[in-house]
Amino acid sequence: MLTENNTLNWLRFMRDILDDKECSEKINKFILKNSHGTAREVSERIYRRYCK
Repeated sequence: MLTENNTLNWLRFMRDILDDKECSEKINKFILKNSHGTAREVSERIYRRYCK
């Protein structure tokens, strides 16, 4: 289940298991674009902005 605390972990997991390189690269760019601060802060920010 996706929560504020594990959003970044789910994105990293999806990036690693996807066979499609293009999708993996897009997820990686998204993570890098939003990765300012600690992993917990990034997870909370992404969750609040895109998942709520």
